[in-house]
Amino acid sequence: MFQSDDALFGGQLLVAPSLLTICKPAPPAHTVAQFDEFLDRFLEQPDGVADAASESAGIKRACPLNFAANRLFCAPSSSRLADDQIRNAIYRNMEEILPLIRSLAAAAAALGLSVSAAIAQEVTLRFQHFLSPLGSVPAYFMEPWAEKVMADSGGRIKIELYPSMQLGGAPPALYDQIRDGVIDGGWALPAYTPGRFPETEAFELPFVSSKSAEKTSMAAWEFAEKHLGERMNDVHLIAVHVHGSGIVHTKGDPYTSVADFAGKKLRGPSRAVNNLLTAMGATPVGMPVPAFPEALSKGVVEGGVIPWEIVVPLKVHELTDSHSEVAGDKAMYNTFFIWAMNKDSYNNLPDDLKAVIDANSGLEASAWAGRAMDKGDTIGKAVVSETDNVIVTMSQETTAEIQAIADVQIAEWVAAMDEAGIPGQLLLDDARALIEKYNN
Repeated sequence: MFQSDDALFGGQLLVAPSLLTICKPAPPAHTVAQFDEFLDRFLEQPDGVADAASESAGIKRACPLNFAANRLFCAPSSSRLADDQIRNAIYRNMEEILPLIRSLAAAAAALGLSVSAAIAQEVTLRFQHFLSPLGSVPAYFMEPWAEKVMADSGGRIKIELYPSMQLGGAPPALYDQIRDGVIDGGWALPAYTPGRFPETEAFELPFVSSKSAEKTSMAAWEFAEKHLGERMNDVHLIAVHVHGSGIVHTKGDPYTSVADFAGKKLRGPSRAVNNLLTAMGATPVGMPVPAFPEALSKGVVEGGVIPWEIVVPLKVHELTDSHSEVAGDKAMYNTFFIWAMNKDSYNNLPDDLKAVIDANSGLEASAWAGRAMDKGDTIGKAVVSETDNVIVTMSQETTAEIQAIADVQIAEWVAAMDEAGIPGQLLLDDARALIEKYNN
């Protein structure tokens, strides 16, 4: 049924095409077309029905208004005046027209016509993340995703993206901001709140994920559908994804052996990789990635692990000298990300707009986010390759040595999950099976 007058006239008159020039701001063309279609439906009702409804709402075919305005709202659609004539008439009779529009809404309600055919609901959704707009995920996923949603909705959904935590808060608070409705949606890292989302750590364990962010992200979505429904049931998941290969970026010489990690202070993003760094003799320093450049410049850390895609936006290559990667097709570590909406923001959408969000969610959206990471990795590595920095791939022997250390860490993780009543081995086995599924 029709919304209240406040909804109909609160700052914008979403009515017929003839009001385009007096709306502040003008309504979108698709909204005008929908109202005009509704108006035709209303006026095409059998005369007796339309007259009875109009009579109850105070609209009469002989109503004492300007002839053009009367034709607009009371006459059959076949005899309506041309838009330019109506527009001129409305300019001259605005004070009389507005009450009539309200009466038309009441008449529509009497006929049981749906508001969706007349004044389609529009909504603005605010999404926040902690990266610069130059990051690969904002540039190659978030922005085109938002543009596609807005286009698919015919402009009825407007998405505002706020980078660098412009709406306030710190990166670890993003999940709660989404859950609590501080923002309508956003990009969050479960690893920034250690222990809160233990299931996601199955994808962050060393040498579990592949170096393809796109393929592993598809596995991550299927994993989330199976294992995160209860843990993350207080937000509406749109996509989940991972990054590509984790690279060790350091001042000085590259790391080519396990011994090179000993005694070094290195930035780490998650509990899983921090445990691995500790086992190799390093001192991990946990921090969100935006803090990494300052920590490097001030000597708080001597290096750290991040994927290639974020190196250039953060200018990490200007603060380090060397970049080291393990051999093989498995990533030394990974990080699990979510792109999610507040549940009320999603549930309050009309069904057709929910369908737009749904069509841009799930497996393909997760793959899209992963592709953005892969694209950023290719670009980032190419940029650094043009500098004097040293890029190395560790030997198979060193990689095998690190993987042997990682196996101990993985066994300890499984035991800790089991002790907490969480099926650690099942989660790990499912993660590996799904990654294998999408990488073959």
